[in-house]
Amino acid sequence: MLGSVELSTATHAVDLGPRKQQAVLAALLVDAGRPVPIEKIIDRVWGDAAPTTARGAVHSYITRLRRALAEANAADGDDLSVEYQSAGYVLHAPQDQVDLHRFRRLLDEARATRGDDPGRAELLWQALGLWRGQPLTGLTGAWAEAVRREASRRRLGAVLRPRAAGQPRGEARPGNGQWRPGRGTGLHWHGKVDLRWATTVAGGSPGVT
Repeated sequence: MLGSVELSTATHAVDLGPRKQQAVLAALLVDAGRPVPIEKIIDRVWGDAAPTTARGAVHSYITRLRRALAEANAADGDDLSVEYQSAGYVLHAPQDQVDLHRFRRLLDEARATRGDDPGRAELLWQALGLWRGQPLTGLTGAWAEAVRREASRRRLGAVLRPRAAGQPRGEARPGNGQWRPGRGTGLHWHGKVDLRWATTVAGGSPGVT
């Protein structure tokens, strides 16, 4: 979600269908593990412009998404699923397999550490390394924009925090490496990171609005 909405296995990227279908998946992923009423899904995907066929479209998209999740499960041995409950649809997925939730968790863990703890900067760099571009790339509407703003605000705060841990003002480099996705949503360290100061992030990064 911290980029385009994607579902990747160890061997391939799973086809998630058209943008509206991706938006339905995003609407469930934000509340992974919790029921999302169909009215809320419709509002997140279409806003005030929901067609009269929106409810049927959601059911159809979820049927297709279940097939996509089954494909991912077959490739990686995961147990991803969408379950219907009386309170709404629930997407069952470990929160650390959803980059947005992993990002939030890492920031919360960093915030809970002391300012001089060397592990704090490492947690922040891991969180920043999850970003692949503008959150929910290609999705439109008020809800998608609100998700982007909230994630971008927290990202900007993460960029600012390494200074308190002794990082230089103009440029911060966590060693000579870069967090990149490995199997599933796992991360491995490669290459070199060059994250610029907050003015660059705020003015030039596609992830900050």
